[in-house]
Amino acid sequence: MRQQGKIFKWVDSKGYGFISADGSAEQVFVHISAFPKGLTRPVIGEVVTFEVAKDASKGLQAYNVLYLNRVVHAQPRVKAKIVKREKNYSVIIIVLLMVFCSLPLYQFYKRVSRVDSGLQKTTEYTNSIEAAKEVKPKPFLLNTENSSHNISINSNHFQCTGKSRCNEMTSCDEAMFYLSHCPGTITDGDGDGIPCEDQWCGH
Repeated sequence: MRQQGKIFKWVDSKGYGFISADGSAEQVFVHISAFPKGLTRPVIGEVVTFEVAKDASKGLQAYNVLYLNRVVHAQPRVKAKIVKREKNYSVIIIVLLMVFCSLPLYQFYKRVSRVDSGLQKTTEYTNSIEAAKEVKPKPFLLNTENSSHNISINSNHFQCTGKSRCNEMTSCDEAMFYLSHCPGTITDGDGDGIPCEDQWCGH
């Protein structure tokens, strides 16, 4: 049965004291562990309610002690702190779960991007090889006024290396190749389709 009384004596350094029950001259032993946690320590003369149990070594002992004048004000503050702490923990847990779940997705996206990039490069390289295979050298015919036969030139023998004038050529075949395949070549001054007539193709 819960009783009411006052703190009759309190030894704060040792954490215990005595309660004087209302309507009785008997003093009941009380330990600091019997008070609510998180509140200030008891003060002599403070009104409290308590329950009594009999201890084998200490006799009557109070437990489940509540401050009568501060229970209304103190309890909500403690509860509010607990609720706020629980909310903070919930937010932290949610954020950690989001980060943890997003990491595999990010790694998968990077892996897929690398594969797509590799496939694109491989496809471009393959296409360029196939295109190069399909290009066949085109022989062309040289008709000259002083020649009674056609001259066939295989373009595989020459490459565009920056030559543009007749004095840079080494043969009529090379001059014809440059005229037909290399832009910027200045070898056909009269525009008759026969390059370097004075140096190579006119003799």
